[in-house]
Formats: sequence, structure tokens, C-alpha cells
Amino acid sequence: MIRRTVAAVALALAAACAPKAETPPPVDTAAVRTFIEGENVKYIDAMKRGDSVAASMNYAENAILMQPDAPALRGRAAIVKKLGASIAAVAVVDERATTEDVMVKDDVAIETGSFVYTMKPRAPGGAKEISGRGKYITVWQKQAGGGWKIVRDINNGDAPAGK
Repeated sequence: MIRRTVAAVALALAAACAPKAETPPPVDTAAVRTFIEGENVKYIDAMKRGDSVAASMNYAENAILMQPDAPALRGRAAIVKKLGASIAAVAVVDERATTEDVMVKDDVAIETGSFVYTMKPRAPGGAKEISGRGKYITVWQKQAGGGWKIVRDINNGDAPAGK
């Protein structure tokens, strides 16, 4: 009985003296949201200018982009190629993204939002503008340098384009 008591006291003392796990500092969700909103503006500006490389800079090297009716794009190089093909096919007349919510836990931020766009096909013959709206979920991950990059991105329209 005395052995058990001594062992229990020894275990309690060892647990009390053990180093405590460091708690990461609290994340400033408002600051992360402001950063994300700024990056979304840069993306839209790049798309309007027709610069697929600049538009892809929000994406991490290992990002996955999932767009409607298409296979997932894996990696920034595939995303640049797809954005370049999109820019070659249509000019972005107007685009707006609205961040509706950002949830942050440690080094991961999940953004939900909505978008509206108007594009004009580059095909000759006066093709009509295409407008649409939709929603997205984007997962951002804090980078070693302190910024955030997209690691997962999925979006879809509220209706077929042009409807």
C-alpha cells in the first residue's frame, strides 16, 4: 500500500514538473481576413490584365484547384496553364469576390465567399458577354515567410454561365 502511494505521489510530481506544451499565440482573424481580401483583389486585377502568372501567385506550389465540370488542377504550374487558357478564350470585363467568412485555426484559414463576373469571349464576330455568380471555399495556409497561400480552392456557379 505504501509503495502504491509513493508511486502515485512520484507520478504526480513528475507530471507537475514536466514542461508544458507551448500554446501558439492567438491568431488575429480580422488581420487574416484583411490579407485574404487584399490577395483576392490582386487576383482579380491580374485576371483583368490577362496575367495568368500574377493571378496564380496566391496559390501554393502544391495547391489543388477544383472548378466546375473539369478535373482537379494539381500544382501551381497546372493552375497557371489553365488560367492562361481561360484568359486566351475570354476577357474579364468585371469580377468581384466577396469574402463572407474566414475561420482560422493555427496555420490554416478557411474562407467562404461568393463571386460575380462578366466575361466577353475573344472569338471574332461580336460574341455576347457571359455573366454569372457563384460561391467558393478556399483553404489558405500560413507560409514560412508570414504570408498566406491557397492550398485548396473549389468553386461553382449558382446557375449555368450566362443564365
